[in-house]
Amino acid sequence: CTNCQTTNTPLWRRSPEGQLLCNACGLFHKLRGVVRPLSLKTDVIKKRYVFHRRFSDRAFLLVIQRNLKRRAAGAPSSTV
Repeated sequence: CTNCQTTNTPLWRRSPEGQLLCNACGLFHKLRGVVRPLSLKTDVIKKRYVFHRRFSDRAFLLVIQRNLKRRAAGAPSSTV
């Protein structure tokens, strides 16, 4: 990335000037119109929970509630 010098990203983007940017810097620039500050850089890529269409809204909420209860009790959450 020409901004933060990272070499690992889930998606490479380009700035309006054509410079290669990591996903975080590219989205930051696209949404805010300014360069992403280096103080926001982390080495961890967070994954989001992806909602699967096979679950109804109620089933989805039950899975989330169960995982939150397990996490609060110290047990690992299951993957769905």
